Amino acid sequence: MRLIRRDATGTTLYLPGQEIRREGGVNTGTRYYSFAGTICASRKGASSITDLTWLYPDHQGTQQTAINAGTQAVTIRRQTPYGDARGENPVWVNNKGFVGGDIDPTGLVNIGARQYDKVLGRFISVDPVMDLTDPQQWNAYAYSHNSPITHSDPTGLRPDCGGGTGTYNCSNDFPKANPEVNKGNWPDSRRKNTAVSDEYAAKLRAQAIAERKKRECQASFWCRNGQKLKSMGGAIEDFAVKHADVVGVIAGVVAGLACTAVTGGTGAVVCGALGGAIGGFVAGALQCHGGDKSHCGTGLLVDTLAGAGLGALGGFGGAVVGGTLRGAVGGSLRSAGRGGATAASGALRGLVPAARQFVPDKVSRVMGGTGQQSVSRVVKSSVGHWRSDARTMGGHLKVAGDTAKMIGRAALSQTPEGIGAGTMGAALPSTREDAVGLFESGFSVNPVTAPVQFVGGWVGSAFT
Repeated sequence: MRLIRRDATGTTLYLPGQEIRREGGVNTGTRYYSFAGTICASRKGASSITDLTWLYPDHQGTQQTAINAGTQAVTIRRQTPYGDARGENPVWVNNKGFVGGDIDPTGLVNIGARQYDKVLGRFISVDPVMDLTDPQQWNAYAYSHNSPITHSDPTGLRPDCGGGTGTYNCSNDFPKANPEVNKGNWPDSRRKNTAVSDEYAAKLRAQAIAERKKRECQASFWCRNGQKLKSMGGAIEDFAVKHADVVGVIAGVVAGLACTAVTGGTGAVVCGALGGAIGGFVAGALQCHGGDKSHCGTGLLVDTLAGAGLGALGGFGGAVVGGTLRGAVGGSLRSAGRGGATAASGALRGLVPAARQFVPDKVSRVMGGTGQQSVSRVVKSSVGHWRSDARTMGGHLKVAGDTAKMIGRAALSQTPEGIGAGTMGAALPSTREDAVGLFESGFSVNPVTAPVQFVGGWVGSAFT
């Protein structure tokens, strides 16, 4: 492919799909638009609608009809089989000539690797690619076996059937020279060429469709960034499946903390069961998604129920140990025992009130509640207070910062309870696999999930 052409009036730079002409100090660009390997439009000079022209070539790639997109003016040119002008020769919208070659000021047409004389119907230099087993190629200057209607040579290297499109049958038994069509079997049969030709045409269409979709996606903000988000989402999904136990623990701790905040710290057992159930469900679902069928269907139900039971046990045990440590601060074994007993009694008494908050109002009234402390009402009230504080204090970040400080101070003031709840959360098994491993292999602590559970238990004590 030629890169630069210099002549008496200026210089032309040839780039893929476009060319830039410089005459004096003025640069003029021409861009070509292709579909399925054929130039279908060109734009010259500017971006207005009248600078765009639709082009209609023949089966060999020679542009014969041009329609201005703005004015709808039609320009038609006719040529002889060898590319010379036939009849009226109008001014053409671009510099493309015979079989899509570039028309030079010398009157020659630059066709790929060689210069072509349309008056003589010959190239002016020898064929750089010759197959001496084909007698038609022995004349190194001939154009397309001297048969320009059924063959063409848009590259200046070897003739092609059907103008290089790969979609027309040869009228004789000579094989196609296009290396994408002929796989080196010279001579070849016309039937085989036709079959490969159809395959090549389908390949061109598929490539054109793929390129069009790629351009359309790049032009769309949502498609372009959606692909990035999809790729990022796939990476996150792979990470979650690989570390299902960690993700499940995090989900359970978050759910348990939310429940503790809503119940005001009175639902240690209920919140432990809720957090364990959610953690078991999330971990099991991710393992099922990753291909472990033992965690699908009934296995997932078992994961959820086992998580709920272990979570309830951890919540109750954390409350008892925390109360015991709080009593031990008093300095006597008796006070430690009283603290543990009081915490155990409080955890059990909080079962029903906490459960009322997670059932519909009618069911809550049947259980002896008023429905005023349901989760929906508490959340709605909390959101209202948050918005009001944000308006008063100057923004949501300010409220979040003050809330975090308040929770931190409360957690420090409840250090014995926090240590107890965190220790039990980190030490006790949280999934059915952990429980099975405890009986089969003995006690062990997961170095990844244990810190998360310990911090979650300690933070949860701030709401008691």
